[in-house]
Amino acid sequence: MGNNEPSHFRKPVAMSEPGIRRKPKCKSEFRMVGNPMGNSEPREKRNLVKASEPHNRSKPSSGSEPNERRKPGGVSEPIDERKPRLKSERNPRFISAKTLPEEVKKRIRILVGVYYDVQDVRTRSFNRLRTVGVVEGVDPKHLRRLEREIRRYIGRQIEGVPIYENFLKRIYGLGPILSGALISYLDPHKADHPSSFWRYMGLHVVNGRAVRLEKGKKIDFNKKLRPIYWKLGMQFIKFKTPPYYQIYEDARERETEKLGDPLKDPRNCPRYNECISRLRAKSRRTGKPMKNPPCKLHIHLRAMRKAVKRFLTDLWLKWREIEGLPISLPYAIEVLGHKPDKYSLPELKYQGSQTAIGTQKE
Repeated sequence: MGNNEPSHFRKPVAMSEPGIRRKPKCKSEFRMVGNPMGNSEPREKRNLVKASEPHNRSKPSSGSEPNERRKPGGVSEPIDERKPRLKSERNPRFISAKTLPEEVKKRIRILVGVYYDVQDVRTRSFNRLRTVGVVEGVDPKHLRRLEREIRRYIGRQIEGVPIYENFLKRIYGLGPILSGALISYLDPHKADHPSSFWRYMGLHVVNGRAVRLEKGKKIDFNKKLRPIYWKLGMQFIKFKTPPYYQIYEDARERETEKLGDPLKDPRNCPRYNECISRLRAKSRRTGKPMKNPPCKLHIHLRAMRKAVKRFLTDLWLKWREIEGLPISLPYAIEVLGHKPDKYSLPELKYQGSQTAIGTQKE
């Protein structure tokens, strides 16, 4: 109808504003460039692929370089010829290695500490923000993402390590953080007996008492592993990890009988006077009323200690077996004459012993 077409039949035309480009609807459409004078000329977009032609990566468009990723100091490889790396190829250095390099262990130790520091800050910050409510522009999930990134990195570093793949990965409740901490701190080549792991973690006994941090005295263990011991025990209890949760339950019952059932009457405990004197001194120092003796906490800590020491014994045995190192009988079996109990793992066997660890008590 031309220009004499009635106004109600005409389609509205989008006027181009000065300095603004309109996004084309398809690749083959011309791009209009706005002009302050209103005279806009069509300009074809360079290196556009026509809709009728199939897109072929091997054929570069005119005036452009081939679609290849360059490698420094070598010949570039076309993208089509590349193959995705398998899961076992992502960390090939450690698949057949028996131990991690020392620099990797040091990095994992630092990241484990950072992970638990961030976790502590996140927990306290979330509790405070919960009292305030939703605040616009404040996203409290950044710390959670940082924890996830650290956990993934440590998981990639210990992937393929024999002790992780054959033992730690199968323990219910142990993730890459605790596994990475154990692998980076402990060394089976320096531990001739399971008690070496106990001593290095601070679980040994001196004069019948558990070691404590005392002012002015030099310690003979790694105090950074004390939180790892606590977290191991709590994971076994929370997830009811077999067989260590059953060991914890049995030890709790035995400790209750050994201390004269202090839950009913704390005065039956042989260390009642020592606890009372310590609580009175703390009450005078803080000015607060004296609390009741924590007998239930004492029983819990003793039982958890036994479960973690048993786990470290199994870890030492399996680790030494994988590394091809000599294995000796535990002190309780070789010296004290105890029999392997029903909670021992069936796949663990001691060198020089005809009895499997999974046998029942006599």
